[in-house]
Amino acid sequence: MAGNRDYSLDALKMILIILVIYAHIPLLNGLIPIGANVECDALTWHSVKGIYAFHMPLFVFLSGYLTKRKLLAVQFGKSQKLIKLFVVFHIVDLVLKWIVAGVRHSLHGIVCPSFALWYLLCLFYWRILISALPENINKKYAVSYSVLLSLLVGFIPIQGEFGFQRFFSFMPYFFLGHYYGRSVLKTVDNKVVLPPPPPYIFVIGSYCDSLVCGNTNLVI
Repeated sequence: MAGNRDYSLDALKMILIILVIYAHIPLLNGLIPIGANVECDALTWHSVKGIYAFHMPLFVFLSGYLTKRKLLAVQFGKSQKLIKLFVVFHIVDLVLKWIVAGVRHSLHGIVCPSFALWYLLCLFYWRILISALPENINKKYAVSYSVLLSLLVGFIPIQGEFGFQRFFSFMPYFFLGHYYGRSVLKTVDNKVVLPPPPPYIFVIGSYCDSLVCGNTNLVI
C-alpha cells in the first residue's frame, strides 16, 4: 500500500499545518484580540485573514476525500478513537486552565471544545453521517442539501457546544471532498501550466512601450 500513497497530499497537508501554526502565532498572548481592534501590523493581520480564508475549508475537503464509506457499525468502531482522543485532550485542557489560570469552568465551558479540539468531534460526526446516508444517494443532492443546511443553521443560535457550529458550517467542504475530491484533485494535477514567454517578448514589449511614451531610448 505504501506504493499507492499520494505524497503530494502529504506535502499539501504539511503546508497547511505550517500555515495553521503561522496563523495562530499572532493570536497568542493577545497579539490579535479576536473581535476587537487589531493591534498588529497590517501585513500580519492580512496574512492571518488570508490563511483563515482557505486553510480549514481545504483541511476539511481533504478529510472528506480521504474518508472511505463503510458500514455504519464498522465506521463507528473505527472512529471511536477520535472521541477517545478528544476526551483525553479536553480533560487535560480543562485541568490545565483550572490549575494554571484559575479558570472556574461552567457547564457551557465544559461542553464547548477549546482551540482545535472541535475538529476531532466534527470528523467523527462527518464520518458517521457519510456512512449513515444511503449508498446510492445522488451526490449533487447531498452536496446541495449540505450547503442549504449550513446556511439555515446560521439562523439558529448554535455556538460552540459539542462543536455543532463548525460541524454544520464546514459540512459542505467535507461532502465536496468525499464525493468530488478525486475529480477535483485530478483536474488540479492535469492543469495546463503555460511556460514563461521567451525573452524577446519582453524586448518587443518594452520597445512598444517606449514608442507609446514617445521615448525611443530603449533601456533593458
